[in-house]
Amino acid sequence: MQRPFLFFLAALISGIIAGDTFFPPALDLRICLVPLLFFLLLGVHFKKSLPVFLTVGAILFFQGSLQMLPFHFPPSSPANPVQQQIGKRTLLEGIICEAPEYSPDQTRFVLQATRIVASGTYTPLSERILLTAKGRPALKYGDFLRCETRLHRPENFNNPGGFNYEKHLRFEKIAYSGFLSDESKMIVLREGQGKKLKSFIEEFRSSIHNLIYRNAPFPERTILSAMILGSSKEIPQPILEKFNMTGTSHILAVSGFNVGLIALWTILIMRWLFSRSEYLLLRFNVMKLSLVSAFPPVLFYAFVAGAGMSVLRATLMAMTFMIATLLDRRQDLMNTLCAAAVLILILSPEALFDLSFQLSFAAVAAIILIAPLFTGLSMDRAFFADASSKTFWFNKIQGQILLFLITTISATLGTLPILAFYFNRLSLLVIPANAVLVPILGLLALPLSMLVIAVSPFSEALAGILISCSAWLVKLSLSLVDFFAGLPGAAFYLCTPSLWQIAAFYLLLLCALGLISSYRSSGLSEPKKKRLLLWIAFSLLLLFLSVSLVRQYTQPFQNRELRVTAIDVHQGNATLVRFPGGKTMLVDGGGVPGDGFDIGRSVVAPFLWHEGIRKVDIVALSHPHADHLGGLPFILENFSVSEVWSNGESADTELYRRFLEILRRKGIRHRILRDRESAMKVGEVGISLYNPGMDKTSGEDLNEKSLVMRLTFGKVSLLLPGDISAEEENNLLIHSSDLHSTVLFVPHHGSRISSSLPFLNAVRPQIAVISCGPDNVFGFPHEEVLTRYQAAGARILRTDRQGGISITTDGSHLQAEGFKKGSGDSRRP
Repeated sequence: MQRPFLFFLAALISGIIAGDTFFPPALDLRICLVPLLFFLLLGVHFKKSLPVFLTVGAILFFQGSLQMLPFHFPPSSPANPVQQQIGKRTLLEGIICEAPEYSPDQTRFVLQATRIVASGTYTPLSERILLTAKGRPALKYGDFLRCETRLHRPENFNNPGGFNYEKHLRFEKIAYSGFLSDESKMIVLREGQGKKLKSFIEEFRSSIHNLIYRNAPFPERTILSAMILGSSKEIPQPILEKFNMTGTSHILAVSGFNVGLIALWTILIMRWLFSRSEYLLLRFNVMKLSLVSAFPPVLFYAFVAGAGMSVLRATLMAMTFMIATLLDRRQDLMNTLCAAAVLILILSPEALFDLSFQLSFAAVAAIILIAPLFTGLSMDRAFFADASSKTFWFNKIQGQILLFLITTISATLGTLPILAFYFNRLSLLVIPANAVLVPILGLLALPLSMLVIAVSPFSEALAGILISCSAWLVKLSLSLVDFFAGLPGAAFYLCTPSLWQIAAFYLLLLCALGLISSYRSSGLSEPKKKRLLLWIAFSLLLLFLSVSLVRQYTQPFQNRELRVTAIDVHQGNATLVRFPGGKTMLVDGGGVPGDGFDIGRSVVAPFLWHEGIRKVDIVALSHPHADHLGGLPFILENFSVSEVWSNGESADTELYRRFLEILRRKGIRHRILRDRESAMKVGEVGISLYNPGMDKTSGEDLNEKSLVMRLTFGKVSLLLPGDISAEEENNLLIHSSDLHSTVLFVPHHGSRISSSLPFLNAVRPQIAVISCGPDNVFGFPHEEVLTRYQAAGARILRTDRQGGISITTDGSHLQAEGFKKGSGDSRRP
């Protein structure tokens, strides 16, 4: 077989996916491996290549499944001491086992907890715990820390299209997390308790970090720190957003791009130096000698950059290519790439689900497949020219520019579906922006920054000069990023593509490359049958992709049902209403008070994109508390919003001022609903609006002035009362003739002071939907409230247990289902 590692990689990936999806018993997998090993030995003994080839593929499949099994189960049992401390104030001791990550307002670090301290007794344990501390405490790797925190298990926002954060942490062997509100909750008992080699590397990294901050201004120093040390968390969010908009954020991450540049620059410089010596030219292969000399800088850079899994994977991939070159195995770079991927996934199977691995593999594979077709050069001659050749320095600058542009376009095509899937964004300026910024940051600033690492131990003054030069280049790059990001239509958001659409795109790309290759080699009597089959496959794939995209973007307008979804935003409210005919309304947007986490960007928007929604006809704000308002600014900025409804109550907060500023700047109509009760209609759905607390002074609790909304479609009605309490529920009963509703979105997250008996008797809900966070500090929903709903005969659905909850009705029948399986319900009202 021409590319055996392509088959091996496919078998290994299939096994990893099967092990992650189906949870096969470990014993069964080990039993399957035994006969396969026997068949492998027989094949080797009788020198039968095909049986050996197939058996190795089968072994990789079962091995991949087996390696995924430890990630399915929590690393601790119910008897674990940490498990017994969930939700309680806990005094922990342990060693900081990873370098802390600093962002502008908080610090995250992993504590290898060794014991729990309670009433003067020590309970030993061994758990990796993710802690987040407010501010920038003076912490470092190897510190033995005592801290007080409230532990909890990481929880996902369980909505379609959401990021699986819990799984991400399990891949890092982290089962618990906690928050430290201030430095008084922690104390460093001892220092230098980490591994000696890693402690030395971290001290060196810290010295480089301090050197950068002393010699470079803000914000240039944050960019340099990210490029050299991988400290991207320190970059201000607005700047990072501009790099994302222009498709150039890969330059800031320590990834295959950076590692490849380090290897390339080392090879070029060392080859130039070695070629000055006639002795070396006559006695050695200078190209291979240059490759060998690139190994130490690449390895050293990997450690200086933090030696994280993404960095090590990029380093391993780069070194695999260099080793293949040394062994004269460069005839098929795709086979080499697959071999590197197989090695990475055998050592770290969870890497398959890591974005950096997917992007690196897709980009390099696309360059290998596409670039040679359009440059007329093989990738080998382009990157591994003979030492006597002047190709890199003098041979046709126009050809080198063309090669760079084709390489950029190839990498863009290879990563486009993955970026669309994860980030729902397409940058229209990725090619010109990369064409300008990669030479400045990648080919000039990054090598200068790397020299800082080499010279800092010997001359801090020289290192400072290099940092200043790099900072000037970064300042120039930031100006260019501002220019590109400010151009109209620089980037736009799009709906989440399905896995079938992604597969169709890649197959379409392969068919197109096959056709181009067949026409370029037409002089070699390419079989017409093969070309015809490629055209047929290309046409069918193009038709499928076109139809599926049209259907995805037009399906909401063909909807004939009312669908109301309580989005899982943890302790907050966000409800999406999809009317028959395609119009949409978002009631509140969730939010986390006093936290830098943007729930609109990270939770609500991904759900909308997954559902094929890019336009929101109505955004309704029940009241301007952060847990209802926090996610709306991002939605208003990045979705097409026709109008905003609110009760007119304001809040003296930066969040509310930003909300009003976006409305003014974008010219979005702000409709203030002050009537006691008003009626509207969207298609066939009637909307009754109530403001129970409108006649109270502005100093009263904003919860009591929540905009209350009742939707009626046929025989079905749904009541959304915001955060009103029993007092306002009583006012609502006095001023409203009919509140009977099939579905009640429980007021104030199920607090004890809401959902009074008179209110429940008037509403008489069949289904009660509670939006609340798991293990929230308020204890919502309260047990007394749950008892009232059970006594009223209502079926209770909770976002902390079922995830996002959707209510679908055609006006006669009603169906309720949660994102988590096994929580559906269908009935006639």
